[in-house]
Amino acid sequence: MFDDNSLARKFWGRVKLENVAAHYKLTGNTAVKSIIHQVKYKGNMALGVTMGEVLGATLVKSCLFGRIDLVVPVPLHLKKKRLRGYNQCDLLVEGISSVMGLPVSKSILVREKHNSTQTKKNRYERYINSKEIFCVKDPEVFKNKHLLLVDDVITTGATMEACAGALLEIEGLKLSVATLAVGV
Repeated sequence: MFDDNSLARKFWGRVKLENVAAHYKLTGNTAVKSIIHQVKYKGNMALGVTMGEVLGATLVKSCLFGRIDLVVPVPLHLKKKRLRGYNQCDLLVEGISSVMGLPVSKSILVREKHNSTQTKKNRYERYINSKEIFCVKDPEVFKNKHLLLVDDVITTGATMEACAGALLEIEGLKLSVATLAVGV
């Protein structure tokens, strides 16, 4: 299964994941929080790609992420992507892909429902807010593949759990997760 770490434990008994990794812990007013804010809300796209490269370099050093077939970003709803102008997870995936030499799939996993921001929600509210909002457009593309699903921040794991729920219905699919930061 996956290493016994605090992020992995968020998913125990909820989602079958192969491996789970976070590069940083997100606590208080730190440089990490500032980086996330710059990438997510201030349009610093170059920083997003660079942070993806940093995360990718960490994953390359681990034997746990050596058999990945495709890198997949957690998708934004089209409405939010238009409003923001980009998906911060796409930037991270671009950096990871360049370091790990892996192909990327940005259009197969889709966020169908627009949901409200989860920033101020508790664990249960995040779970309800994320339920059944993702779908897979062409499951055959992911059949018998090992995917690396990437998000910028994981707090409760509700978004990843919702993505995994859609993805793990695909025959033979294995799923690993990586995030730039984990909220504690």
